[in-house]
Amino acid sequence: MFADVHVLPPAATAVVTANSGGMTIQERRKWDAQPVPTGLEAAAELVRETLRVETERLSIADVPVAAVTSGGLDSSFVTALLASKLPGLVGFHVRYQGHWPFDEVVFARDLANQYKLRLHEVELDSADFPDMLDDVVRHLGQPNADPITVSTFALFRAVHAAGYRVALTGDGADEFFGGYDRVKAALLDGEDWADRYVAALAAAPARLRWQLYSADYQDYLRAHGTTQNVFEKIN
Repeated sequence: MFADVHVLPPAATAVVTANSGGMTIQERRKWDAQPVPTGLEAAAELVRETLRVETERLSIADVPVAAVTSGGLDSSFVTALLASKLPGLVGFHVRYQGHWPFDEVVFARDLANQYKLRLHEVELDSADFPDMLDDVVRHLGQPNADPITVSTFALFRAVHAAGYRVALTGDGADEFFGGYDRVKAALLDGEDWADRYVAALAAAPARLRWQLYSADYQDYLRAHGTTQNVFEKIN
């Protein structure tokens, strides 16, 4: 999308020193895969213990640590484990004025009650979202079409205003554990899963997306393929 601007590869660090003569990319070594249990109970215990150890490692900081608690699967895992390590843990939950079909505040409150969490509910008015877009885009590290970035920006702005510089949250567990409806649907769709999965992720339908692309970008996609084509190859 931008000339001469590239995303760092996974597990890599960009290093620039006074004597390096430029930037170098250092890639961390890949960990050797370890055998995992095949039984359900043993595998579940390994996952639980791994999450506990990693969450405890992330809880060590020179400043107070908070939790972002959406009420969903991944952040609830992290919050529950973190609360057992940090008594009096403060959590932040974003909610919206009016009626929203996927409001999870009930789950966040249940979690807060169970683990004695001091829950801060950050209430947003969707009418304010258009005025926030300039700030949101300026703070993004790379182009992102997910509307949740607006809510995320407002949420972490509230976390910062409350005096917290470290906040743990979940990211990726819904995909890993099949928490999203689109993941469940993909498992049931068999070989035809890629088309509907991409449609569920996209910010606009395929025909409209293609109309929005420049001629150069259309040529690029024809030559290199789309995300859907990548998924189809995986299949």
